[in-house]
Amino acid sequence: MDGNKSPGLGCQFHCEQGMVEVNRDRIWAEPQSLADRPDRPDKLTVPENEPHIRNWIECIRSRETANADIGFAQRSSSLCYLVNIAREVGKVGEPLKWNDKKEKFTNCDEGNALLSRPRRPGWELPA
Repeated sequence: MDGNKSPGLGCQFHCEQGMVEVNRDRIWAEPQSLADRPDRPDKLTVPENEPHIRNWIECIRSRETANADIGFAQRSSSLCYLVNIAREVGKVGEPLKWNDKKEKFTNCDEGNALLSRPRRPGWELPA
């Protein structure tokens, strides 16, 4: 956590009262009073991946859907990619419209060009 530079795997929330950074079980805020709340989560007491691994193994046995199922992961990852593409395209103040069924921008060819990259020989995707 490096105030105002964004946490490596977390996120920032900006509001009229200030800013909060969240990264796993660490929270940083400016002003600090935004993070001093009774509902603030406690520090992790196990390695951060342990609950996911335990849940995954339980779901293999029970055939239930995992807490961090692949569908959630795909949408979460897509959101991160879209934020990075929006930054790269740099159309500040202009909405980029996303079709989640086709997984394409409907109004930004430059953004669509960033949705994929050339593959190394032998690792190409089917057409």
